[in-house]
Amino acid sequence: MPGILACIADSPSAGRVIEGAALCARAWGASLRFVHFGALEADGRRRLEHLIAQGAASPSPLVELQTDPREPISSQVCALVASEDCDLVVIGALKREGAMRAVVGSTARRVARRCRCSVLLISTEGRAPAQWTQFLVSVESADEYVQMCQRLLPIARAASTDAEVCFAREYHSIARNLPTQICEADPSSPAAAHRLELGELLTRLDLTGVRPRAISLPGRPGQEIARHADDAGSDLVCVLGPSEPLGMLDRLLSHPLNLLLDQLPCSALVYRTPALSRENAAWKD
Repeated sequence: MPGILACIADSPSAGRVIEGAALCARAWGASLRFVHFGALEADGRRRLEHLIAQGAASPSPLVELQTDPREPISSQVCALVASEDCDLVVIGALKREGAMRAVVGSTARRVARRCRCSVLLISTEGRAPAQWTQFLVSVESADEYVQMCQRLLPIARAASTDAEVCFAREYHSIARNLPTQICEADPSSPAAAHRLELGELLTRLDLTGVRPRAISLPGRPGQEIARHADDAGSDLVCVLGPSEPLGMLDRLLSHPLNLLLDQLPCSALVYRTPALSRENAAWKD
């Protein structure tokens, strides 16, 4: 059984994180654990336990983990994931960051860049997970994208009986400022070819219970999916995580995941396949 680890703090966003973790646990039939890094005051623990009791069906007790002041919390989260059987980490994240944090990255973004398993960042803004209806997923035709979609679709169904799932194919193009319908009118254009790929992808998926859409997004991968999520009012955007942890060089080179995380237009699921997680169990932050 896949395991979900929810990292919560005594903060206003705790309820959202609990709600999102419970949604994924229900969708995947997964076990769910809640952890807090550092010591909690008695009142804080009572508040969190109350929220957990309200938002999760059958959670395990809240665990307080001692922290090492010499290590970033993100490193300690990644180390915990590497030592346990965990398929998903759920953690809260601010939609926008101050100038300094934009340079070094927040704890949640570091976890998303460097954790060996999938990471769900719950935005502090927008609709809460129980109200999600709009899902956006960045796809290509490779098998790992099919696996990613097969994991996203149960979340969409569990969240809403009227969920719309938009499958987007991003591609580099200087035509990103042209209207999409002009790009797709030419059958020899990249947009038209990508629409065919998207159609083939959708035939491999069970789309029961959701309203699927397929679009092509010319422009800069990562940046375009973030822009579209913001424009469309998406509740959750899903992307395939990199096969290795991202470092400072990837930030300087504007890796697509970094472009998405820098904007974080809504909650985001950074998906890594279970096989990839096992292969990279020795990742170090």
